[in-house]
Amino acid sequence: RPLRGQSPQELMETVGLCRLIAQRFDSFTADDVCHTCEALALLARKDLAVKEQISGRGGKLGMAIRHRALDPAVLPALRPDAAARLVWLLAQMGLRDEVLLHALGQRAA
Repeated sequence: RPLRGQSPQELMETVGLCRLIAQRFDSFTADDVCHTCEALALLARKDLAVKEQISGRGGKLGMAIRHRALDPAVLPALRPDAAARLVWLLAQMGLRDEVLLHALGQRAA
């Protein structure tokens, strides 16, 4: 379900934005990952196109989130409360990855 009144052009722009974020995700800090996931979770609840870019097959944005969150420069930098919140946000986005959830759970403990 796209946002109410979303045109095909707006849908293309949404997909383009998700792809751009995915391309830049590898430069994000731990705080950037958390803040971006906050925004993406909100968008994913309102727009299935965003959710599909995150959790769908071949969703580059979901893969970028997973890769960066597991990065040795990011995962140890997450505060335990931020790791726990990230688990919740990933669920909101429909991103289910056992390795990532386990790593975040360990960090939150």
